[in-house]
Amino acid sequence: MRCFSGIKRFIAIIATIAAVYTGCREAEQQPELSLSASKINLPQSGGWVDLIVYSNTSWHLENPHGYDIIPESGMGSASLRLSVGENPNLGVPLRGSFVIKTTTLSQSVEITQAGIPPVLEIRDTVLEYDYRPANHTISITANLPWEARSNKTWCSVLPSSGNGSGSLVVSFGENRDPQARTAIITIGNNSLDLFTEVTLTQTGFVLDPRMQDSLILAEFFLETEGETWTKNKWNLSAPMDTWEGVRLNVAGRVDSLALASGVISRKGPVPACLGKLSALEQLTLNNNNFTGTLPQALGDLVLLRRLSISSNAAITGSIPSWIGNLVALERLSLSGMTGLTGELPAGLFSLTSLTDLNLVGCSGLGGPISPAIGNLTRLTNLQMSNVPFTGTLPATIGQLKDLRSLGLFNTKLELPLPDAFFDLENLASVLFQQNAYFNGPLPAGFGRMKTKAERLSIRLENCNFTGTIPAEWAGIPDVTSQLRVQGNRLSGTIPPIMKQHTCWTPSVWNPAVYICPQQPGYGFDNCD
Repeated sequence: MRCFSGIKRFIAIIATIAAVYTGCREAEQQPELSLSASKINLPQSGGWVDLIVYSNTSWHLENPHGYDIIPESGMGSASLRLSVGENPNLGVPLRGSFVIKTTTLSQSVEITQAGIPPVLEIRDTVLEYDYRPANHTISITANLPWEARSNKTWCSVLPSSGNGSGSLVVSFGENRDPQARTAIITIGNNSLDLFTEVTLTQTGFVLDPRMQDSLILAEFFLETEGETWTKNKWNLSAPMDTWEGVRLNVAGRVDSLALASGVISRKGPVPACLGKLSALEQLTLNNNNFTGTLPQALGDLVLLRRLSISSNAAITGSIPSWIGNLVALERLSLSGMTGLTGELPAGLFSLTSLTDLNLVGCSGLGGPISPAIGNLTRLTNLQMSNVPFTGTLPATIGQLKDLRSLGLFNTKLELPLPDAFFDLENLASVLFQQNAYFNGPLPAGFGRMKTKAERLSIRLENCNFTGTIPAEWAGIPDVTSQLRVQGNRLSGTIPPIMKQHTCWTPSVWNPAVYICPQQPGYGFDNCD
């Protein structure tokens, strides 16, 4: 029993020793190492920053870049302080690192310190000059070396380099080309890849306006083969104001070009160069063998007040839409231009300064007369005879309160005439003769017309009016020096009151010639 008891005591001692040994091994810690940051960014001016080391063992620094770091070693967790001075480099950052190590672990820290911010400032980067030579000084605000260059040989820069703030003189000569030109001046630092561009634009050469006008007229002369002109040939070596048909204003600019009829013998289009006579107020090219369509360039003559291209039958196409650009136009004559086709363009009715419109004989035009004619409230003279207009005269004709003369004979217009027409009080001439589609009764409205004119002419002959003369016509104004209704299909009895009109005399209306004769098979039963 004593022997067994001894063995048991020995086993217990061994077990206790084993337990103590095992417990010691379980309590042994693993080494640890971590940092509060692995990257540090510092300003150019320098300073300090704290870094916390988390560890349960001893550690030390490896500092190959020689940073000022304290402490350089320690046991367990601790706070490190990194201190740096300013970075003297312009635009270039300083970079480095250090390492914290234990016997088995390590952690690295990357450090970046900003360089001095580069400054390159130029206030005016867009320069605009006229064609004349000039210099321009560019002010530069900088803290760095810079170079300057121009991409065009006609533009030079001085100095070509500098350091820090300063100025740069840009020089350029006269631009003799009519086109504008542009140069780019580049100022910058190649190593820093920092550049600023200045754009210089110089307008094209501008001739003296009078000289420019003379060159345009010379171009017109050459394009129309001026040496073959039948008369009034210009001497291009003589002063421009001696050229026939050319008038200059007080500023010496061409404000009127009025060629006589039949001057140009060559057949060809109206030269577009005339559209460059920017001071032109009157253009007359009547009967001068022009052909083709009217050039778009004439629409640039915005100061034009009078335009007459009559009797150039070989000009074709429609009345161009650019006519509406000529907002100052007061008189427009396209009479006898039988090659024109189509309806009247909308732009024509926007010419609210128009006082005279003459389309007589434009037999290729047609269609209805637009109600927009009422927009032309300054019209005093409207002549559109021998044009096959259709439909009826629009009521808006009554808006032309200043109208004194209206010519619409030999058209395809139809009755009735609008009541508003008879309210016009400035009419002196009404020409409605030879309108075959006027085939109803004579409009009674003529009898209530009033006029401020000294004389009034009413011509309705050679239409197809029917019936007799209305009794209301006894009220036709006494200043009516002409009343013509012969050649119609009138018949029946002339109202006696009509014969009592003061103008019913051989010396004024002369009824025997201008009233009584009618188409064969028609006539009045009391016309003597």
